[in-house]
Amino acid sequence: MKKILTGLALILALGCSGEHSPDLNSNPSPEPAIQYNAPEFSYKGKKPIEKIDPKDISQVNNGYFADLDNDGKIDFAIMRGNALSFRKGLGDGKFLEEVVVLNVKGEVRAYKIDTPKGENKPGLFIYDQNCNGFLQRVLGVNDQGIPYFGEMEKIEE
Repeated sequence: MKKILTGLALILALGCSGEHSPDLNSNPSPEPAIQYNAPEFSYKGKKPIEKIDPKDISQVNNGYFADLDNDGKIDFAIMRGNALSFRKGLGDGKFLEEVVVLNVKGEVRAYKIDTPKGENKPGLFIYDQNCNGFLQRVLGVNDQGIPYFGEMEKIEE
């Protein structure tokens, strides 16, 4: 089982996987920063799809390495407060500058980037203060390669 992590803002995430994660502080990309007006989403009124055990909470928020833009290159995402930040991977161990791609309305106790059961693309799971989990799917990317997260919805099994 993956370990769940929290940051200073009581954000919870599952741990990064992979033994050879790139160092995000070295080899910065020479590409200019991406400008993007991040959408806002709320889980209020949605039905949770899973529940987590608070015992799985850790105090570390390392973020996630996953191909969120479906280009075959590993990207990096991390939740800071209620904002999901994204760094597009260039495929050579370098990443573009961080850009906020989603703002979540409501309290965020936890999050993880994971592939839902029966699906082949990773999504964002948001957990409220009661440890109820909601899914925000990546519906596509814009012309800059920034993933667009669709409305949170129940996973159909």
